[in-house]
Amino acid sequence: MDKIQDCFLQLLRWGLWKTPVRVEDFVGMNATEWALLCKIAYQQACGGIVGDAILSLPKEVLPPKAVVARLMALLYHLKQQNEIIEGRLKEISQAYTEAGLSFLLLKGSGMAQNYPQPHLRAPGDIDLYLYKEGDYDRANEWAVTHGYKIEYKVLYEACYHYKEVSIENHLFLTYFGRKKYDKALQQILTPIIEKRTFQKLNIAGAEIAVLPHTLNAVYLFQHILHHFSYLGIGLRQYSDWLLFLHRYKEEIDKEQFLYYAKKLDLLRPMQHFAEVAIRYLGAPTDIFPFTLTGDSRYALVILKDCLKQGNFGFNEFQGKTFSSNFTRQCFFYRRMIKRMWRIGGISPEHIVSKSWVSILNQVKKLFIK
Repeated sequence: MDKIQDCFLQLLRWGLWKTPVRVEDFVGMNATEWALLCKIAYQQACGGIVGDAILSLPKEVLPPKAVVARLMALLYHLKQQNEIIEGRLKEISQAYTEAGLSFLLLKGSGMAQNYPQPHLRAPGDIDLYLYKEGDYDRANEWAVTHGYKIEYKVLYEACYHYKEVSIENHLFLTYFGRKKYDKALQQILTPIIEKRTFQKLNIAGAEIAVLPHTLNAVYLFQHILHHFSYLGIGLRQYSDWLLFLHRYKEEIDKEQFLYYAKKLDLLRPMQHFAEVAIRYLGAPTDIFPFTLTGDSRYALVILKDCLKQGNFGFNEFQGKTFSSNFTRQCFFYRRMIKRMWRIGGISPEHIVSKSWVSILNQVKKLFIK
């Protein structure tokens, strides 16, 4: 890692855990270096939490006034965005409930509640899992009948814009594309859904159902691994998982957690990602509900990949143009296969299979109405 990346990680650690920064490392940084550091923070979708950390530095090492002004504007904008997202979540929750639609909130605003300052988390879509049979199709019909266009629909989700916010209806909690894991997850979910043993969060005055904490801790990691396998992830997704584990470490049932993780073959990659979090992101060791192996062979590989690819791997596509969707898909598959050879050892069960699972999914899409 270079100096700017190291300074970025110091600021991120301060934002997550209030770990002191080495002030001397920021002495003499020029406008170009500050612009590069801020660019890394934006690419990682950590602009809010890192921006707040920058503004908390001693006066003598603060960036130029223009950078400070942009950061202050960013923090104000993030707060507004989060308030809008929470307000729209409340509205759509009421609308779905009135329509008799049963759902769980996934990720998103539910994760913001675990941040030291929730409004500093970069917001995204509103992801809703329609767990009751038939409700996924009914939710999509609700959107259309209320004048919202379904913008895309794939095997397991459909997306539309509700006012200025993107809503993703999910048919499945997550989709592995391999019967072994999809069946195992359904076996885990069925009793939870039947007994309605959900957790509830109060968001903007609305009571929103979410997954039980123990299963949610596993699901959040699976979501990280899924995107890491295809394109890469940014450190916002990483931060979501770590802060969730920290917030609910006393409520997560370790025995149940290990059962879920082993049944879905996620324990080994979790241990690799935990090493990254401890070595480079300052995570306390006691937040992890599993044994740490001390195996650091993939730690720097994972960190460097996150820093290179950015939020959901978007950096790889930045500035690229494609003559057709076919050429775009060819680029995607070539890149995915190269990633498979490079990072497959982190989780052979999930990463190595992604190439043929993805191709099979493309074929299945041809039959989606």
